[in-house]
Amino acid sequence: GCVSAGVVAPAPKKAPEPPESSDSDDDLFVPSTAAPDSDDDALDSYLRDRGHREPSEEADETEVADMAQRRESRASRRSTGADNNDDVGDGDVAPLDLYGFPLRALDDAAIKARARCAETASRRSKRWQAYREGKPLPDDLSHEQTRVSRPDGALKTLMRKGVPHDLRPKVWIAASGAASKKTRAPRAYYKRLRSLPVEKAVRDQVDIDLVRTFPENSRYNTEVGRETLRRVLLAYARHNPGTGYCQGMNYVGAFLWLVLRDEEMVFWVMVFLLDDI
Repeated sequence: GCVSAGVVAPAPKKAPEPPESSDSDDDLFVPSTAAPDSDDDALDSYLRDRGHREPSEEADETEVADMAQRRESRASRRSTGADNNDDVGDGDVAPLDLYGFPLRALDDAAIKARARCAETASRRSKRWQAYREGKPLPDDLSHEQTRVSRPDGALKTLMRKGVPHDLRPKVWIAASGAASKKTRAPRAYYKRLRSLPVEKAVRDQVDIDLVRTFPENSRYNTEVGRETLRRVLLAYARHNPGTGYCQGMNYVGAFLWLVLRDEEMVFWVMVFLLDDI
């Protein structure tokens, strides 16, 4: 549920009538000259390898029980200082994905599927090289801005096929319009928000949820990770007191931090996600 920061939320605005002339994404799409490729083949192959098996209720219950046992074991190791943040289990080592989430119980089909996806991502990543070498991204690729100034069609094509992980911070900030929002805001807006008081009910709920967030992610579960998320969530509660803090915002904020690694930009992307969408 949501915990308001003390101000009644304004009545929702009536959605504007759509314009008579269509302005769909299809109008903005410019085909790329790159060779086409699709993830559908990888998905079809993955389902064939698995025999398209549907999990049984018994399997689901076992998986839930195993997850609960792993969380208890990890919490015990963390409390005794035995956890070295390498996600080492009792006698096994779980591989991590790019953002620190453990990859557990991968069967052969899943491993093959991930390898195919990695190969596709590597091939597509080369098409972004110009942006790595200094080609500028637009400051604002948000939907509101594209109504005024249409982005380059080739860039839209690249984005639809997936953004390489090393460029995701720059592209997500541009696509959300977060940098533009920060520029238009009063000077040092985020810093000033952090200095303002927030109601105890909001602080208490945020503190409860910090330790519930991504319990198996060792990159988030550090003092730096939790304190960063706490500052961002409380700042948003001050920015939008009508909404305050709602459970679920913690996961959004934590994942943005894992990708962006920039506290203030995490705040501004959250402002876009929660205020504008």
